Amino acid sequence: MGPILLALADENRRRVIAELSARPDEERLCASFDLPVGKSSRTRHWRVLREAGLVYQRNVGNGLYMRLRAEDLERRFPGLVQAVVAAG
Repeated sequence: MGPILLALADENRRRVIAELSARPDEERLCASFDLPVGKSSRTRHWRVLREAGLVYQRNVGNGLYMRLRAEDLERRFPGLVQAVVAAG
């Protein structure tokens, strides 16, 4: 649970989780998120989310797609994603 809480401690990553949770069955191009950070910071955010087990990532050519691991998270930590979204 520690890596998940550390990943969710950042406002930008919470925003990404909230946006992904609005459409949990859809993949989203990582470049489509409007975050007020540079490319290297975005890359770090994606890595933290992936390594914490919050998202799936898939490379397609030059693009990186992300999807929330909604079912896995709900089964392991019921209500966590909803609480993060509600608190945001």
